[in-house]
Amino acid sequence: MERKTWNISSENWSFNPPLERNPETGEDLEKIPFEDYCRRVFDPNKVFDKPEALKGWRHISSTMYILSPHVGATLAEYGAEVIKVEFPRLGDPMRHTSPFNEAYLWPESDHRPMTGTGLGYLHANSNKYFVTLDYHAPEARELYYDLVRISDSLAECYRPGTFHRWGIGYPQLKEV
Repeated sequence: MERKTWNISSENWSFNPPLERNPETGEDLEKIPFEDYCRRVFDPNKVFDKPEALKGWRHISSTMYILSPHVGATLAEYGAEVIKVEFPRLGDPMRHTSPFNEAYLWPESDHRPMTGTGLGYLHANSNKYFVTLDYHAPEARELYYDLVRISDSLAECYRPGTFHRWGIGYPQLKEV
């Protein structure tokens, strides 16, 4: 069987051909001093805003653990404003899972090294705003209703009927 080879040299082919001229002004980039080039490239006045498909969308995330928080993180990646609601003191149990076995210490022990730094939690809850509400308190329930009023979507992942028992389930929120 004959083996075929291709001769690809750097003179006649490259993945990214060097940019020789500024596309906007046409000036030769080789002749600009490096410091001036860096000033132009990193000028904060020339920072552009990336287009975001869900800009202006507000999502309430009453979620825990891994899968459901990723929904909010994905929406946030596309520009939505995501507000994660957690319990006071406890927060999301994923906060306390890490390679350092924090989960074995939580919540029985007050000795919790690096509390709230679980890698899974940090990954699943990036680009979010955080609010702490005790759903059992009437004032907090009213605040939750206010959040729902000004939001476009809501995700929750507690056991079936839990939010209904607390007075913040679908039948109650439908009235809001």
